[in-house]
Amino acid sequence: MDCFEFIEKLPDESVNMVMTSPPYWGLRDYGVEGQIGLEPDFRDYIKKLVEVFHELKRVLKNDGSFYLNLGDTYSSSGGAGGQYDKWHSLSRIDGLKKYEGHKDKTIPAKCLLGIPWRVALSLIDDKWILRNDIIWHKPNGMPASVKDRLTNTHEHVFHFVKSKKYYYNLDAIREPHKCAEKDKRSLLRRVEHKSGKCKLENAQFGFNGVGYNPLGKNPGDVFLTERASRLIDFFKRKGSGGNPGHGIEGSTLGSSHPLGKNPGDVYEGKFSLNAESFGSPRARSSRQKYDRFSHNYYPKGKNPGDFWSVCTRPFKGAHFAVYPETLCIKPILSSSRPGDVVFDPFIGSGTTAVVAKKLGRRFLGCDIKPEYVKMAEERLKTVQRIIQV
Repeated sequence: MDCFEFIEKLPDESVNMVMTSPPYWGLRDYGVEGQIGLEPDFRDYIKKLVEVFHELKRVLKNDGSFYLNLGDTYSSSGGAGGQYDKWHSLSRIDGLKKYEGHKDKTIPAKCLLGIPWRVALSLIDDKWILRNDIIWHKPNGMPASVKDRLTNTHEHVFHFVKSKKYYYNLDAIREPHKCAEKDKRSLLRRVEHKSGKCKLENAQFGFNGVGYNPLGKNPGDVFLTERASRLIDFFKRKGSGGNPGHGIEGSTLGSSHPLGKNPGDVYEGKFSLNAESFGSPRARSSRQKYDRFSHNYYPKGKNPGDFWSVCTRPFKGAHFAVYPETLCIKPILSSSRPGDVVFDPFIGSGTTAVVAKKLGRRFLGCDIKPEYVKMAEERLKTVQRIIQV
């Protein structure tokens, strides 16, 4: 059933949580009349989504949450996030000319449209409360042949609520402190060894008293990609007659750019704490520094933050846009209780419902394409509850 018609049939405040990923604009023709995503203008697409989610607010409980996953689109080319040829899958079905209207003439070609944030801002205008913009980083994002910009390796997952007081169980998704115990023991040993007289350099967290920083050495001012380093090593070995090593074959040297892959639009850096984080060493004793350090770690784990690295997963069924089950776990665990109803108005292959069932929640969903509904039903038959909460 069409999602808008389905939502209209639901009673007020009948679902506890919503998580969904509607079709992205201008990406694919699913071959069903009334589908969302093929509007001539992306503004019409945004307007239609806002209308659907406005009705969704009525059926969501006052303490409920709404998670929306959306990818972006480039003007006149690129598809969702520029990862696909926008006209490839469309032209194979109905021909390119039918969809010429998708090429918006008011925005320059090759311009990123910012559709996820346009939708989010429109929902804020519709009195939704935006709590988080979660970045879904794809470590194995689809490569692109583009040469004049970075590869897109992330999408947005917006967390909306309808009231200021809503259910949220942060403890259910906390993560272990990776370095808490190691750093705690290291600092305590230095405190005991120095009898409370640590110097500034010894109070730095990255220093273990032996002369080696546990975060690694200074990389220097010459950066080489891993691919380039391997190629340089290969040619050095080959030139000297030595073993070229395994993992690099002559037939594969031409399969990738010799200088490495496009780095993508997500930069990861390292952050280290030093003594300045704790104020002047003269103002506090080393024991006070240790006490403050030990209180920085919440015993149940740390807040996972709004940057989630989740690999995409292949799907055997005939569905082209399946987000991974892992992406649904934190939202469902944190924003619903066992037995609550989790609703996906664009259920597709049924991933949201599958995770909800595994986590002991009830599920509800619809899709305008009958084949996808059947696919989701068959998939759910094989799913068992795996986590007892």
